[in-house]
Amino acid sequence: LPGEDEDTPLVSSPLPPALRADLAAALRTAPPPPPKLPTVTAIGLGDTPYTPLDPPLTAEVRHASTRHPPPEVLRLRTDL
Repeated sequence: LPGEDEDTPLVSSPLPPALRADLAAALRTAPPPPPKLPTVTAIGLGDTPYTPLDPPLTAEVRHASTRHPPPEVLRLRTDL
């Protein structure tokens, strides 16, 4: 606005001390971040050699089968 210094902050109301204390306590008790998921860099099925994936995939792999043994094996190569 006319007549105002450019260094003057547009908003100058800090958080109330009680709210700052509550936020600090919540951050201290927050759970740690999840571990890094593996990045899948290549995939193979059965006896087929690995095929590189471009771009690599970040994946969570789950498997369920009612056949024993499973008919084919899916192999994943990761960066871990």
